[in-house]
Amino acid sequence: MSLAHNDHIPPALLTALLADGGSPAPTRCAACHLRTEGCSDHAPGIRRIRLAAATNPAVPPAGLENFLDAEEAGTPAEIAERTDLPAAFHARLATHPAAFVRETLARNPSIGEPLILQLTEDPDPGVRLAVAENPSTPLSYLTALAGRRRLSDGPLSRILNATEPELHKLATSRVAQARALAAARPDLPAPLVDRLAKDPDIGVARKIAPHPRLTSHQLTDMADRHGPPVYGAIAQNPACPAKLLRRMARDTGSARKALRPIAAHPASPPDIIEGLLANPDPRVVHAAAAHPALPVETMERLLDRAAAS
Repeated sequence: MSLAHNDHIPPALLTALLADGGSPAPTRCAACHLRTEGCSDHAPGIRRIRLAAATNPAVPPAGLENFLDAEEAGTPAEIAERTDLPAAFHARLATHPAAFVRETLARNPSIGEPLILQLTEDPDPGVRLAVAENPSTPLSYLTALAGRRRLSDGPLSRILNATEPELHKLATSRVAQARALAAARPDLPAPLVDRLAKDPDIGVARKIAPHPRLTSHQLTDMADRHGPPVYGAIAQNPACPAKLLRRMARDTGSARKALRPIAAHPASPPDIIEGLLANPDPRVVHAAAAHPALPVETMERLLDRAAAS
């Protein structure tokens, strides 16, 4: 089994393992390794060896044809990651009954636009979302997908590789979800950062708020425009000023998930940090207790409280 995974295995031996598990045949296998009497043909053990050999990157694509439809999804899923497969193999993997296999294939940058489009209509939501993580997904498909599905919170590979004209097209789109895709890119050009900082859509505001190019004035304007729904994202920005952090922490409309980044922000004033120690959400309390600006006497009080509990 371990030999089947060896990248330096001789081609002839690898071919033998793929064909029949190699010679001599195993004397113990997955079906009998816990039994004293063994089993008749060791077929399960041979099957495991063949499947392991099929995941070896040294196997040429042609040698994988008999493993594309394997019921053991782990093997076809590993095959689906390869970028040297013929289009016919991709088409077969795209109809594998295990969604995990189709999901892995959906992330493969070599599968081609027609198959990417097919997988955007896959019945499994995980597969459809995996298409968004494919760096070769056309922007038009990605924009359409973003309009129908909630995508990853972080920047997508396709957006990270987008050209400046493509970013401008996204940032000026009438579709808010397309603008949000652009807003998540960390190296967004300054003119687009400024434009998206004024965006009227809350979803776009949440994406752009942590951007390091934003000024304290822009962050304050965003807080004024959108209110508590964007406080958590604003508090993730290292440029967020202490005055704004205090205001957001004291706003009765602030959600607990917004208070956690406020409690962890380096610029949060000591009195705000102390106040958050009494919050009912333990995650807010933990963030506040770890803050470097917490007064020493407060730290000692927390230790005494912990020792007494």
